[in-house]
Amino acid sequence: MIQSVSHSASYALRGAALAALLAGGWLSVGEATPAKAAPAEPLVVVELFTSQGCASCPPADAYLAEIVQRKGVLALSQHVDYWNYMGWKDPFSSAHASKRQKAYANSLGARYVYTPQIVVDGRAQDVGSNREAIEAMLADARRAIDKKLTLRVYPGAINEVKLVMPAAVAGKSGGKEPAHSVQAATVWLVAYDSAHTSEVERGENRGKTLTNYNVVRAMRPVGEWDGKAQTLMLNLAGEIAAGYGNAAVLLQVGKVGPIIAAAKLPMPLTGPEQAGN
Repeated sequence: MIQSVSHSASYALRGAALAALLAGGWLSVGEATPAKAAPAEPLVVVELFTSQGCASCPPADAYLAEIVQRKGVLALSQHVDYWNYMGWKDPFSSAHASKRQKAYANSLGARYVYTPQIVVDGRAQDVGSNREAIEAMLADARRAIDKKLTLRVYPGAINEVKLVMPAAVAGKSGGKEPAHSVQAATVWLVAYDSAHTSEVERGENRGKTLTNYNVVRAMRPVGEWDGKAQTLMLNLAGEIAAGYGNAAVLLQVGKVGPIIAAAKLPMPLTGPEQAGN
């Protein structure tokens, strides 16, 4: 049996945030801010590759629950599907998560995929329950945070958010190269739910009640950034119709290279929940 967090509170928060935006403000890296205020702190991206069918994953899931609460971090739970044959089909598993993890293995020089695994900013990986190693990776990422690009998001039409990506400058492209040599970055749109609690009936975690946080439900490329200033209109109609609770964007070199920018997005409202109705 699966229980999901109620979306009623999130709808109220979305309405308030959207109303503030429509009043003339702008949103930078996920926080409502007056137009003249300084941009919010960039985000460190943490991806936990996990499965409800993996007996060694619950400690890493609990650790991610702690990381989710930290300021300046976007922590995501990526559920792979290759554990499903062990007797329990993880309801949040996807072939895309498994494919993404395999691509990380190639880019980070890992010999194989495994769970639980945490990847920080697409640059470093370790066992997801190895707190000492992960904390060191997070500290490294925080020290390099000033190299990340600052994204800004504004309200668009119904179901839309406008994403503004700045031009690259030396030292702000995720590395030390000047703007003219910046590699193309994929713009990923990620939809995720805040929490899901499941009673596992079979497999290695049979009889356990598991709670997963910031569960990725869908992820798709929506554009590319080549180092030049660019604006994208993001249509979230599909994500809204599916009932997903949250959204974010990642700018990632290639497909699974270093993550050079990230921002949480306001989920725009539609229909009777549109702000002002």
